[in-house]
Amino acid sequence: GIMGRPWLVLALALVSASAEDPFNPYNLTDCRNETADYFEADGKLRVMSWHIHYTTNETDQPRFYYAFLKQFAPLFPPTGNECPFGPNYGLDTYPYLCSLESAPEESWAVERLRRFRRARSSPALGDGSPWTVPQRAFFIPLAYRDETWAWSKANQGYLDLLLHPNTGCMHDDHSVRANWELAPGDTDDPEILTLYFPCNYPATGCNDTQFNSDSCGCTTPLASDAPNDSCANCQRYY
Repeated sequence: GIMGRPWLVLALALVSASAEDPFNPYNLTDCRNETADYFEADGKLRVMSWHIHYTTNETDQPRFYYAFLKQFAPLFPPTGNECPFGPNYGLDTYPYLCSLESAPEESWAVERLRRFRRARSSPALGDGSPWTVPQRAFFIPLAYRDETWAWSKANQGYLDLLLHPNTGCMHDDHSVRANWELAPGDTDDPEILTLYFPCNYPATGCNDTQFNSDSCGCTTPLASDAPNDSCANCQRYY
């Protein structure tokens, strides 16, 4: 029998160990009511990367963007500052900081656009966006979370800042695991429509540039935050 062949037991153990996903070591299939190891020592989810969003005050966003680029210039890719992927990418394999949006317009142009929208009662954000306030964001690899978040808070200005993990479980990453730092005078966290995020399965995501979409090529809002209602294009490797 197998117990009489210890080499086979060892071989099977090695295969099992090598097959373990370091970003889903407990083989979770449902991430609701779970927490991440960063937040609690016994948390079963794993953080793959982080996002820092700087939101709400459009006029102050260009200042923050350019100051962030200057502060962390050596950590950005040599080919440019913009991420080569969309907002639902979270893999730990990308080593650089990058901006999830192109360079913002100068503050005078942003203010002119705001006046135009107010005059025509035009919504600030397009249909299908999870965001109810203007927002921009940087992708942050695991190694750079502490220094980028500390700098962001010290240089906040009039922005509402959000730090959140990318675990693949986007509903809770943007709600129960969200860390807001509000601007002076702001008292309520901006609302995020979390069912407009496409993925709710551990360690998954997508490269939106492959779908010409900001929701992994799927229609949102999702029916619920259950894993079975996640977008079919949310994958472990992409």
